[in-house]
Amino acid sequence: MTRGVLLLALLVGLAPGRAAAAAIDLSRLAVVGDSLAVGVGSGDPSEPVRRTSYASRLAAQAGSRLACAAVSGARVEDALAQAAAVASSTPTTVLVWIGSNDALFAALSADPSRLTPPDRFERAFRDVVRRVSGTGATLVVATVPDVTRTPRAAGLPAEVAATIRDRVAVFNRAIADTARAAGALLVDVHGLFETVHRE
Repeated sequence: MTRGVLLLALLVGLAPGRAAAAAIDLSRLAVVGDSLAVGVGSGDPSEPVRRTSYASRLAAQAGSRLACAAVSGARVEDALAQAAAVASSTPTTVLVWIGSNDALFAALSADPSRLTPPDRFERAFRDVVRRVSGTGATLVVATVPDVTRTPRAAGLPAEVAATIRDRVAVFNRAIADTARAAGALLVDVHGLFETVHRE
């Protein structure tokens, strides 16, 4: 399943409140995120947002005008500038999928000290959501997958992997709490990937 198909399926079918999710207006879609939204590692590297990225595929499938403010390598704190850019695009729906790098860099270096502290993560994520909520657009946020399962993080010491997974769980609680408080639709990407991994 391509990333675009996956995200569209998530938006319509797996977010709480299926009827509400199905009624999302995707005519003007804005995305806050990282390399997953930009599509690094796929397509033509000369394109700022690859046509093969999930953001581009989702926009193409929905017939959306896309405003993708995502930046490769971004952490949650970096997304504040993205949120400001998104706010000026008059979106009908904003998708916020950010936070993987707050754990991934620790996994790639086997160094838990590179994990973003929980209080900083929660504060920055809340600020991002607050900024994009001001647009009046439908807000969709997604959780962070278990980055220790990526091939590039293979061979992590068990203790380091456990520390990173625990921090990802903390990040995802903060994302879920923020989504609930903002009345946003929550897409459990972490849970979906765990299901796929078990199968």
